[in-house]
Amino acid sequence: REITVDTTPPQVGGTFPVAGTVIGPPLRMVDATIHDPGPKSGARASSIDFRNFHVWVEFMGNEQTPQQPVHGVGFIHEPNDSDPTLPTYNPNDHRPKLLFEFTDTAGHVVALPDDGSRDGVYTIHLTAYDRAGNEVTASAGFTYSSTAPSSGGTGTLTLTLRR
Repeated sequence: REITVDTTPPQVGGTFPVAGTVIGPPLRMVDATIHDPGPKSGARASSIDFRNFHVWVEFMGNEQTPQQPVHGVGFIHEPNDSDPTLPTYNPNDHRPKLLFEFTDTAGHVVALPDDGSRDGVYTIHLTAYDRAGNEVTASAGFTYSSTAPSSGGTGTLTLTLRR
């Protein structure tokens, strides 16, 4: 009998909006795809810990509004690509996502305003763990512009891996 120790942290596959892009309204949610590649030995991965994560968004400020955290709620999407009897079934849904939905101060879901007051750079921050306790932290920036339509671009996703 062999015991395998998983020391490989989860990985972030990408974000929405894509890091470095400019996106226009409406925008009410951001997300990051995560997955657990498992140990380098090829043994089975310990999988993402769906109860242990943190995601938040920070507004870097503009001429009208100072830098500040953004109100919202973070949650995790657990994919269902294997059980068609459940309403969440999607055969193309293979990876978990960390999501952050924008809210007002009362907790109601809202889109970012389209009046220019919140135009500027935002940073998505996240921390996720696998069931072996390996950690990934990541941050990705994007620009929100109420006067421009969504557009593509390139950017950098910064990762810090911890064991």
